[in-house]
Amino acid sequence: AYLSPPCFWTSRITYQAPSVSVTTEKFWDWRFRFYYVKKHYLVLLVQAGYSVLQADTDTIWTHNPFLMLRTMKASSIVVMRDNGIANAGLIYVRPGSRKALNLLLDLAWRIQLFLHFPSVVPLVVPFAKPPFYSNSDDQSLLNDAITSAVLHNRTFLGSTARFEARNKYKNVGPEWSSLAESRQHHMQLKLLWKSATRARAVVPWQEGINNPTQYMTLPISKDDSVALAPRCLFAHLPFSTANAITHLTSARGFA
Repeated sequence: AYLSPPCFWTSRITYQAPSVSVTTEKFWDWRFRFYYVKKHYLVLLVQAGYSVLQADTDTIWTHNPFLMLRTMKASSIVVMRDNGIANAGLIYVRPGSRKALNLLLDLAWRIQLFLHFPSVVPLVVPFAKPPFYSNSDDQSLLNDAITSAVLHNRTFLGSTARFEARNKYKNVGPEWSSLAESRQHHMQLKLLWKSATRARAVVPWQEGINNPTQYMTLPISKDDSVALAPRCLFAHLPFSTANAITHLTSARGFA
């Protein structure tokens, strides 16, 4: 079936690892080549006045998601729920508040910064020691960008500091659970979820007692928020025809 508006693809990617870090040495693949350009184009298109749904290629579309997304007008950004806060594989953005645009700019900036310049890590994580992990994964960076926007205080704890602690890919540094930064990150997440509110939206492709459905929003300004899409809109596996888009990221062969 043809969906309107149309879909777009770009070949403007980072082909070679631009720096040396634990991330680029252990994980450099097609995902990391696209992380920055996807978020950069989101910013450009929103600035040009367009609404955009950025979707990973490992998704199954069963219903037209725009029918529901266009009714969720209280949020300029709609993301897929995941462990932590959000999954960066499905993000819908529309022109809205300056705060929402700044969140998107912040996310693109973080990806570019840590992908290209691992040497900046100690400036935001004082305990970090080389080799720097310099995490440039868009999902964990998205979660910190959302936390920063909701709390009105830029944080790097969940996406950068946590990965500079000792882990199975980096055998130097303190244990994350022993650090004050770990406790501060836990407190930030408590404050974030405390600010959440519930909203409701009609599911055009469903009928029955669960329509309209509830979803959560995280306020980023007095008149704008980040919406956490309900499962009927953006879903993980298992697949169901009741959901508009299913993300296959956890399926073997689609990782």
